[in-house]
Amino acid sequence: MATMIRTVAPTAEPVTLDEFKAQARITLPFEDALLETYITEGREYVEDEWSVALVNQTWQFGVDRVPCATRQNPFASLPLPRWPLQQVSSVKYIATANSTYAVWASSNYQVDTGSRPGRIRPLDNGQWPTVINRPNAILVEYTAGFGGSTASTTEAIAAVPQKVKNAISLYAAWKVRARDVDEAVPKAVGSLMDSVAG
Repeated sequence: MATMIRTVAPTAEPVTLDEFKAQARITLPFEDALLETYITEGREYVEDEWSVALVNQTWQFGVDRVPCATRQNPFASLPLPRWPLQQVSSVKYIATANSTYAVWASSNYQVDTGSRPGRIRPLDNGQWPTVINRPNAILVEYTAGFGGSTASTTEAIAAVPQKVKNAISLYAAWKVRARDVDEAVPKAVGSLMDSVAG
C-alpha cells in the first residue's frame, strides 16, 4: 500500500485567466471567479490523470515496506509518483515498535530526477534500512514540477509544455459549455496529454 499527501500546493496556475479567456473567446467579465475554478479543476484533472506535477509542489509519499531487488527492479528503486521530480527533501523510516521516524541520511541513497517517474535507491553496495511492518513505515518528502528545483514560479510556469496548457484550457472550456449537461471530457484533452506524458 502507498499513501500520497500534497503538503505544499502550487502557488499559481500554469494558465492565467486572461490566457484562457483569449483561447476560449470569452470577453465578458461576469464569471471570472468561476472560470478560475475551472482552470484549477483542469490543472488538477491533468495532474491526477497523468501523475504529473506542473508548478512546484511538495508531496509526502508513504509506503509500508522497502522495495526488493527484482529482475524488473534490479536496484531496489522506489518510484516517486508525480513527475518531473525536482528533489527529495527527506526519507524517514520506523525501525522498531513504539519508535518515531528516524531520518535516513541522504548519503545513503541516490536520487534519479531524470526518470519518469523519478526514483530513489540505495547507493551501490548499500541497502534500505530495516523497517517495522506497519503502514507508512517509510515516508519520502519531495518536490515535483517543471522548471527544476531552483526555478521561480514564473520560470516553472514558462517551463510547462504548451500542449499541457492547451489541455487545461480545453478542459476549462468544456466545463463552461457542459456545466448543465452530462458530457464526457473532450478526447482532445487526453490526446494532448498523451503526446506529452506518453
